[in-house]
Amino acid sequence: MVSKNKIISIVVLTFLFFPLSCATVFRSTGLETEKKEELALEKKYGRLLAKKIFSLYPLYHNKQANFYLNQLGQSVALFSGRSHLNYRFAILEAKSVFAWASPGGYVFISKGALKKMQNEAELAGVLAHQIAHLNYAHLIKKHPPPQETINFIDKVVTFLLTQGSLVSEAFKKVVDESLAYLRQGFGIEDEYQADLATLYYLDEAGYQAKAYLDFLKRVNSEKNTKDLKKRIRRLNNILRQHKFSLKKPLVKDRFRARMRSVK
Repeated sequence: MVSKNKIISIVVLTFLFFPLSCATVFRSTGLETEKKEELALEKKYGRLLAKKIFSLYPLYHNKQANFYLNQLGQSVALFSGRSHLNYRFAILEAKSVFAWASPGGYVFISKGALKKMQNEAELAGVLAHQIAHLNYAHLIKKHPPPQETINFIDKVVTFLLTQGSLVSEAFKKVVDESLAYLRQGFGIEDEYQADLATLYYLDEAGYQAKAYLDFLKRVNSEKNTKDLKKRIRRLNNILRQHKFSLKKPLVKDRFRARMRSVK
């Protein structure tokens, strides 16, 4: 007899590989016609910022957890992300609760955030939210890379990254500003936009969209910030109006099994 957990896994995989149509609306970011050189610059911008993030918080060395994170992240990005990006997902050694995205497809989540989660749908929701920030290019629009450095970057950034040398002062300044902005948090309108997209991404991937709201409520019970309260109220209203299915799985057992080694 097939176990209940196995049935849930089959259901989730079925949804992951047979997308619905509604979330495609939220991929209209203005980046669909981006030029090759602009995309290359974004990816290099992302690598520089990712390197800066790792200097602040080291990678959490847990092969099982990071492998699981990447499997799940790639599944969410399959239908929600920009198809030409090579997404990378990593757990940071940090007790505080946060998740960040760096241009070019880099997504980070703190160990503290993972430990606050109760199921796979919540984790998928947080990853989907970061993918939405990338889709809408929120960080790049706020802190665009200096255009005059495109030729400079094309020629020398790869060498500079491998050697650990300095890049141009203008580009370094943008990266430093971007990191400060990530630590501060996006503006409320950007968060609203990413929150809404997250619900559709989750629903399309086969998870309960409400799981994302459940996680935010849990975080808010500790942080209790004004903006987070506003986002929660708005998500409650959207969930009521759009009537997202509550029958889709949360996937608790697989999440607990994969996260058991996270200490």
